[in-house]
Amino acid sequence: MATKRSFDYSLLAIPFLLLAILILVQVLSYRFTLRADLTDRKLHSLSEKSLNVLRQLDGSPLKATAFFLTDDYNREGTRDLLDQYRQSYPGFEFELVDPSKNPRLVEKYEVGSNGTIVLEYRGRETKVVSQEEESITNAIHRLAADSSSTLYFVSGHGEKTPEK
Repeated sequence: MATKRSFDYSLLAIPFLLLAILILVQVLSYRFTLRADLTDRKLHSLSEKSLNVLRQLDGSPLKATAFFLTDDYNREGTRDLLDQYRQSYPGFEFELVDPSKNPRLVEKYEVGSNGTIVLEYRGRETKVVSQEEESITNAIHRLAADSSSTLYFVSGHGEKTPEK
């Protein structure tokens, strides 16, 4: 009597299923970035002050153009910092520009030194020369504050006029 060996074809499906799961995980990880700062002092996260300033923005686009030479050692650190702002505020976008390769942009923003960051928000712009989080956050706060100063003059009591 001959015995038949049977092969379970469902075993062939397991490698294909695992491959499909790995491809799905890869696609999702490319599409959705997840960052976690596991340091005790949250060295790789924005401060609470910065997060509060970003929460107060009205959703308008906030653009940063950072001017760094390609081989500048501060370039990658600034990229990481600006990426943290991008992840914390959906309307934030940034671009790193090599001033030697794009002189027209340097001229447009009147950038005078390597390491300058130009921030634009609701038609206003400001420049930051420091790559520190505090400086960038303060500049964003100044851009967002809708404060136009009004200057009053008193006349009629012997004061000098503003023209003199």
